[in-house]
Amino acid sequence: MKERKEIGLVLSGGGFRGIAHIGVIRLLEELNISPSYIAGTSAGALVGALYAGGYSSEGIMDFFHNTKLLSWKNYAFRKAGILEPSKFYPAFHKYFPENSFEALPKKLFLAVTNLETGTGEIMHTGALIPSMLASAALPLMFAPVEVNGILYADGGIVNNFPVKPLLPFCKQLIGVYVNPLEMKKKQDFKHSYEVMERAFHIGIAHHSIPKFSHCDIMIVPEKLKDHSLMDVNHIQDIFEIGYEAALLHKAKLLQLSEEF
Repeated sequence: MKERKEIGLVLSGGGFRGIAHIGVIRLLEELNISPSYIAGTSAGALVGALYAGGYSSEGIMDFFHNTKLLSWKNYAFRKAGILEPSKFYPAFHKYFPENSFEALPKKLFLAVTNLETGTGEIMHTGALIPSMLASAALPLMFAPVEVNGILYADGGIVNNFPVKPLLPFCKQLIGVYVNPLEMKKKQDFKHSYEVMERAFHIGIAHHSIPKFSHCDIMIVPEKLKDHSLMDVNHIQDIFEIGYEAALLHKAKLLQLSEEF
């Protein structure tokens, strides 16, 4: 009997650039590749959880079209953030009625940052929705999320490419990193938010890139350089960028599919 080789999928954070993950998943579906283990951070945590929950690429896109993640209706009153993650709970519950890691068809690992200890943690058991919200709680934009009495924030702060949880389980790993680090010119830094976003990308790149070597196939959609973290107006374009970037690796993916 041919030995089964478990496939893992690692999805980085990256704000709305994370929609590109869905484009990659679309190609995996077309090639009949179905990873059994998923790890994600921030936007990758949301996409990864939906994928682990059995939703197709089309269903995941529907989630992002139907769930207004930046709606002012979710304004955080007297909280350390502009938006209150807990207000998204009803929308998430529609997609995850059992609210449990254990109920997912695929094994899922989510990276979060413990604000109290200043360390990264991986959540993979118990209540799912609070862990998803915590992993995607981008500082300043979203208030921290309390889980079991502890405050957590975006997993990308310390672990934007959580590949290590999959290493004991998977013989083949596919990585998707949606924060390509391009060269900049001094005239590109006219506003404080441009400097802040650049600092964010530099920091996570230096922690993430060394981990790429763990992956058999590494997908980095370079065209995402033209889209900001909060680009809510080009969701379909970002999806297509992810799909096109995955297509560049089609031959290796097909080989992986044959081995699987």
